[in-house]
Amino acid sequence: SFRNIPGVLEVRAGTALESDREIVDDSFDVAMTVSFADTASLKAYLAHPLHQKATKEVLLPLVKKIVVYDFQE
Repeated sequence: SFRNIPGVLEVRAGTALESDREIVDDSFDVAMTVSFADTASLKAYLAHPLHQKATKEVLLPLVKKIVVYDFQE
């Protein structure tokens, strides 16, 4: 689980809600948010072997496209 990677505060996942509103992107099947303690934790997460392995062996074989938004409060 990504929750076991140091610096990860929270991991959430869900499916898209169908919408008729043009502003809403409902073209995806699954969304995931991962919250980090700080930017250093994000960088460590990206390099962590668990993240690398899950991305290569689980995620990439299942998807056509990945979209990532990095932001901070």
